[in-house]
Amino acid sequence: MAKKLLSDAQKLEEAVLQTVVREDYHPLTFRELRHALNCPKHLVGELMDTVESMVTAGRLRFGHRDTILPPPTKSAPLPLPRTGKEWQQVEEGPDWTKTKELFETSQELPGPYAKAIVARVQKLSEPTEADFAGREDCRKDEVYTIDPKDARDHDDAVCVHTLPGGRRWQLDVHIADVSHYVDEGSPLDREALKRSFTNYLPWRAVPMLPEELSTDLCSLLDGHDRLALSCRMVINSKGQILSYRFFEAVVNVRRFLTYEDAQELGDKGDPAMKRLAACAAVLKAAREKENLLSFDVPEAHIEFDKNGEPCGAKPSVHLASHSWIEECMLAANRCCAKETDEKGLCGLYRVHEPPEAETVGAIASWAATLGEDMPRPPVETERILNVRPELQAWMAALLKIEGLPIGLQTKIIRSMKKARYSTECMGHFALGWRHYSHFTSPIRRYADLWTHRVLKAHLHHEEPGAAWEPVSRKVASHISAREEVIMKTERSSMKSCIAWTLRHRIGDQFDAVITGVEPMGVFVLLKDPWAEGMIHVRNLNSDFFEHNPDRMELVGLRTKRVLRMGDELRVTLLKADPLMGFIDFALAEDEDALERFQERDAKRQKRLKEGGGPRGRRSDTPSRPGKRPRRGNRH
Repeated sequence: MAKKLLSDAQKLEEAVLQTVVREDYHPLTFRELRHALNCPKHLVGELMDTVESMVTAGRLRFGHRDTILPPPTKSAPLPLPRTGKEWQQVEEGPDWTKTKELFETSQELPGPYAKAIVARVQKLSEPTEADFAGREDCRKDEVYTIDPKDARDHDDAVCVHTLPGGRRWQLDVHIADVSHYVDEGSPLDREALKRSFTNYLPWRAVPMLPEELSTDLCSLLDGHDRLALSCRMVINSKGQILSYRFFEAVVNVRRFLTYEDAQELGDKGDPAMKRLAACAAVLKAAREKENLLSFDVPEAHIEFDKNGEPCGAKPSVHLASHSWIEECMLAANRCCAKETDEKGLCGLYRVHEPPEAETVGAIASWAATLGEDMPRPPVETERILNVRPELQAWMAALLKIEGLPIGLQTKIIRSMKKARYSTECMGHFALGWRHYSHFTSPIRRYADLWTHRVLKAHLHHEEPGAAWEPVSRKVASHISAREEVIMKTERSSMKSCIAWTLRHRIGDQFDAVITGVEPMGVFVLLKDPWAEGMIHVRNLNSDFFEHNPDRMELVGLRTKRVLRMGDELRVTLLKADPLMGFIDFALAEDEDALERFQERDAKRQKRLKEGGGPRGRRSDTPSRPGKRPRRGNRH
């Protein structure tokens, strides 16, 4: 989103309104709005007052997670129902269809594509020989895709050849040529930029591109001739990329595999899978020597019953075959960044700044609680690039500690700065690389589509750099802001599904482990089923607990009981809210916790029905329903 310089405090309200009523505006938090307006520090307080007064006057409104929305219109959705028959008790609330509808409305997900766009896309047909002209023909190569079982689109395919001598490989990474179908500046392109990403919810995907493209014409499907933009790399036994080049290609996928299929074939000694595994292994070994930061934090996988309702969650399984494809994609992305940077093209780079000294100190304090003999973190001098070899080596050593709690890894991730898009090639701290871009997923990420256009223009000896440069900066700013919104929505949708699976188990007891400790309470992860929730301090009735951030623990002032990261305990489920994704627990030893919680909740519901709000406001409770204090920034 284009930034607007604010020079006069009196124009704040006008600037805010002009921003939020734009056709391409996507809901921003106050922090994001401040950066979108390029608001000077001395005006931040006035900007906050302006936004609050505009909300009070009805000229703006707050949305989900405190995003700032345009003024209400006749077509604007009504406030979500939090009282009445549907919400007297969460476990007796709306059915799954209604819950999904309420969730998607609250997140303000993009609706259907405009009829003109759909009509244009439906006129597109399978590629013909005319489309193949000038492209390298790779249809006779053993090209294969490896994707999840439930993949909705297929951006990438690979092919690995062993070169003479047996100690080098030719790795071809073929990526769907989306830019062939999406013309720059067209209505479809503008809509794709507006969305910026495909939004993956557990029950469906909200695609960046219409399904005619995302799941058919652009997807690299088996047995179909498809257009690709490809990267051919030569890799030696040390994992070094000796050479690379980009070219337009036509491919025909021979083998359409899932990760499980590929793993099984590899275990049985399939030649193609053995070549892929060997090439990926040397690439990963080289990355490990560069002190990559590798986190072992499993993600939840939602299971659905025959009616399409969530019925359980379990940690996703990471196979060796996942790493095979990941290494190939990382290598291609790295080559893409080098190509655009060294040729002076208007590329978009994926940059990740190193953590601040204060954050590093906090991580060192957390590590000290593990009892490990960890050296002190290095003192970093000011550098232009984001690559910090000494700090990366220190953090890599920390992450290799055996049995490092999942909660601590998650806390480290969220304490670090978030990766973003930029027109400046400043490096990626977590990868330890000077060059990194996104090239391999143009069906679901606009950054990759932009990069494809830049590379193809260069291949065709077109150099529109002067015209693209200011546009690229706006694109980088816009998609970075959109990414944060998308990630919040996807995390919330997972929590919503997990809460749904627990809604009828109020009062049940579970084994859990503490994964986070904050002033307002502790986060716990159930072992079976896989679910995370919170024991709020107000539900710790046995004592008054004080937070010790350095040791990541809550300490009872009277009993001296300690609740610490990694502790195992038994908990009782108090409430599961599928729409908001909140799950509340209490210690199982507190036999009266559920009764007290339900009495307190019933009083709150009664006040809401009578038109009143919550009585008072504690510093450790949300400012509005549905907003819990954040656990930290996501990397």
